[in-house]
Amino acid sequence: MSEPTVIGSWLTLFTAALDSYGVNSESFLLARGIDFETACDPNQRIPIITMNHLWDEAVAETGAEDFGLTAGSLMTPNTLSALGVAMWSACTIKEQLECFVRYQHVVAKVSQMELVEQDGVLISTTYFYHDAKGESLISDSSQDAICAALHSLRRTLYKRNYSPLKMELTRSTPRDAAKYEAFFGCPVVFNQSALRVHIRMEDAIAPIPGGSQYVSKAAERMLEDYVAQIQTSPDIIGQLRQALTLLLPQGKATMDQVVKQLHTSKRTFHRKLEEQGTSFREQMEEFRRELAFRYMAQDELSVGDISFLLGFSSSSNFTRAFKRWTGIAPQEYRSQLIMDDDVA
Repeated sequence: MSEPTVIGSWLTLFTAALDSYGVNSESFLLARGIDFETACDPNQRIPIITMNHLWDEAVAETGAEDFGLTAGSLMTPNTLSALGVAMWSACTIKEQLECFVRYQHVVAKVSQMELVEQDGVLISTTYFYHDAKGESLISDSSQDAICAALHSLRRTLYKRNYSPLKMELTRSTPRDAAKYEAFFGCPVVFNQSALRVHIRMEDAIAPIPGGSQYVSKAAERMLEDYVAQIQTSPDIIGQLRQALTLLLPQGKATMDQVVKQLHTSKRTFHRKLEEQGTSFREQMEEFRRELAFRYMAQDELSVGDISFLLGFSSSSNFTRAFKRWTGIAPQEYRSQLIMDDDVA
């Protein structure tokens, strides 16, 4: 069995937490032989044992036993790479969890997860794998961080005062257990055999403001493409497309954001694209055009949905771009597709 690893972008949450405590995260990592710019690439994997040591040493450095909770509260879509984007666009908490169950291996292969509905409650249960000594593959702080990250996601997107009914954690009992109950807003039990989150069914299925099941499904298809791409060691164009897959729905697909995502300099990025006989603008245009045709063939996606997925600031901007590509408006193109299907 290969050594368990965690996605490199998970490190961005860890370093943000260190910085919030006044600890220079770059120096902290370099002292332990880790280059942040390289390690946090979502195409990179960090050994779980290394990440566990980092969490433990961060607790020792900051003196904060609840360091993982602080880290989790800093959750952003980029923290979990394309999986974060897919979860961010889900319509309900239940759909977020279902997405996480399907794609949790993207983050780390350290657990088995299941969802059960029981007496008006949705129970999310996670069983962590153990090593040869019978110890959990993730540290207490790492467990705190993922629980806090998902909790923060729900409070950000669903409602600020959201709280589950109960939390059961496998981690050891902390000195100040009250901090955990205050953070999650519910009773928290420690030293359990599995991690369980009990969520009221009315909260689990309540619509998340601004959610769209069609956009969510499209985001998952983008995640599948992303997963396929990271398994094939892509060249610079493939890496650029990976970055665009993540950044376009966030409206952040600029040159600065792309090179930041790829952990390279603009000069190196330009040079590698020139060696392929292309440019950032050309690749952005081509990738958007390819995605546009794919999405236009999906009747459930509105023009507004497609505009969002492609990172356009408005439907009118997307319409202008589509006319440039095809000579006709998106609505006319879709009508022709329908006519062709009827003829066929």
